[in-house]
Amino acid sequence: MYQNASKERLKILDGLRFLAVGSVVLYHVYPGNFPGGYIGVDIFFLISGFIIYLKYSEKLLDRDVSFRSFFVRRVRRLLPAYLVFIVITSLLAFAFLPPSILKNYAEVLVSNGIYLQNHVLFAQGDYFFEPQSRALLHTWSLAVEEQFYLIFPLFIILLRRFRSVELALILLLILGSALLAIQFSSISSRLVFYTLPFRAWEFGVGFLAAYIYRRDLVKKAARPVAEVCGLSGIIMISFSVFGFTETAVFPGPHSFLALTGTFLLCIFQNRLSGSVWLPITNNLSQHFGHISYSWYLWHWPFISFYYIYTGSQPQGLAAAGILILGYLAGALSYQYVERISRPSLIIHNGKKAASSVLLFGALTLSIGLFFIKTNGAVFRYDPAKIPYVIAQSSDVGERCGFVRRIIMFGSSVCQRAYGSSGMPILLIGDSHSNMLRPLLTQMANEADRPLYVTTDIWRPTQMGNMLCTEAYWQQLRRDIAKLKISSVVIIARWPIDFTQDDYEIAIARLSDLGLDIFLLQSLPESEAFSPTSSSSSIYGDVRSRQEVYATYNRQSYLNDRTSQILAFENMGNRDNITILWTADVMCPVQSCLFAKDGAVIYMDDDHLSEAGAKLLRPSLEPIFE
Repeated sequence: MYQNASKERLKILDGLRFLAVGSVVLYHVYPGNFPGGYIGVDIFFLISGFIIYLKYSEKLLDRDVSFRSFFVRRVRRLLPAYLVFIVITSLLAFAFLPPSILKNYAEVLVSNGIYLQNHVLFAQGDYFFEPQSRALLHTWSLAVEEQFYLIFPLFIILLRRFRSVELALILLLILGSALLAIQFSSISSRLVFYTLPFRAWEFGVGFLAAYIYRRDLVKKAARPVAEVCGLSGIIMISFSVFGFTETAVFPGPHSFLALTGTFLLCIFQNRLSGSVWLPITNNLSQHFGHISYSWYLWHWPFISFYYIYTGSQPQGLAAAGILILGYLAGALSYQYVERISRPSLIIHNGKKAASSVLLFGALTLSIGLFFIKTNGAVFRYDPAKIPYVIAQSSDVGERCGFVRRIIMFGSSVCQRAYGSSGMPILLIGDSHSNMLRPLLTQMANEADRPLYVTTDIWRPTQMGNMLCTEAYWQQLRRDIAKLKISSVVIIARWPIDFTQDDYEIAIARLSDLGLDIFLLQSLPESEAFSPTSSSSSIYGDVRSRQEVYATYNRQSYLNDRTSQILAFENMGNRDNITILWTADVMCPVQSCLFAKDGAVIYMDDDHLSEAGAKLLRPSLEPIFE
């Protein structure tokens, strides 16, 4: 016996939407009180899988609904509210965001048009930009969901051929994706968190719940058993929200617990009494469930703009105000955009849907490229301050990027230079290595030598911790052997009290692989280098000046780095280690450089700007000799 729920709106689903989105919103506004609220995204993925499979699988399998019609309905359901959200948020971003953050916003915005922002956000990392400073950060989950909608028809095509083993295919999807996520979580937990192949199992659990619900396979369960399962589901979800923190590894107990609870509620929904359902089927919960999509869209930008403006997470009345603003914006979007556009004839066929998607993509691309090409709209500033603003906005792009990671999927490295006549080089390090990556790539191309970089940023002194796990190191070791890498360049920010012991484990492991090792001396660092508005009042207009020196001098640099210099000199006596000194380049006289040839050379107090990175070419030349 089949239950035909494709035409009716199940109140349980709006209740679960409320739990999912409400948990995420409360986690973002009150992270200390709802430490595991982010699990709402996992719940929402399961709900999406349940709804889509319940509503469309049979119709698509029987060809009662075409794939074109499926996509038209998805576009009509999601795009109008998203378009309005993007336009208004981009106007606010232009009005209020500083250039560095606006450029970061623009990179994500460009990818929104083709729903690949999850890969851009993954590749950007969280080092230079706090999560709260990214007004489009939360859209990563929408990208995953859209990507799921794109591949769902492929699953249906597979089912048409093997319909007799429908359940087996669903279980294969769940197990395959979950095992893949578990396997790769020790190599790159961020990749697993942000991308669809490792999230597909959550949609698959939704498929399984819909498969069971449609056939009413739990109809023989005694009412007390069903009641216990329903209550257990609510308890599991609640414990996931309050009993775990953001440090929990995905996939882990928190995600399995929350999805198990949601799964139980989905399959037993017709066997539960009203008292069990009351918390999520009352009118208030249903209201929040109805507006959940728009509420999710709008809640985060208010938090983000507040953080950018104040530099802190909203607290007290500010947090309550932001929570209310997010709700009001979501409610207005639902009332005046979603409810009007869903039954509208504006997007009523494949041609209209395709045109709408193309228009959305063109709009996000145009706005994003405008922000990027104008260095975050620097024209909004006084011309004399533009060099300072440009330095703050320095962005060398993604370390590896989506395409490079796909080409070398499963590897701990990606390729940046493709020379063929010399031995390959590997770049290891933290964010400082990434700032010098473009220069090293250029030099490697000039020398016709391949250059690889590690997919994740970490210092060799962090070997063995969560940034460089043992599993990651073993994969890196295999990649070094497979690619016949002969040299490794290590660039990082070393602590002031650096000692040789901090480095010895990594040096020993790399030396055991027969590698030539190049160590870059730490750069000068001081608040005197940061290109802030206060520094612009100190150093003035640098546009027409060949060299501008900082208030931080060479002797202070050498004194601050005494322990590192001694350790590096000692390690430099080994046959396979070469030290790349920077003192003479960065501090050519008694003072250290702040600007050269009209460009500020630091983006903050310790990272070089794009212009500053180019100055280190003489220091890096020994790598290619």
